[in-house]
Amino acid sequence: MEGENSDVEALVRRVLKGDSGAFEGLIARYQRTLWMLCAYSLHNRTEIAETVDAAFIKAFFALESYEPGRGFE
Repeated sequence: MEGENSDVEALVRRVLKGDSGAFEGLIARYQRTLWMLCAYSLHNRTEIAETVDAAFIKAFFALESYEPGRGFE
């Protein structure tokens, strides 16, 4: 697990330095889990997609307040 956290921390650092491709790495890592979580409560593909998109947008703008070691979830 620690290796996974350091991978996420490295991706966050890269995004904060301007590497937009690194954010795609974060999306790839968490998209399926987030989709499944939303699908459990929403049951509508359009709403699920919009909610997942909104969550990633919110995460992107909150990356500056990310605290390494606390997890990204």
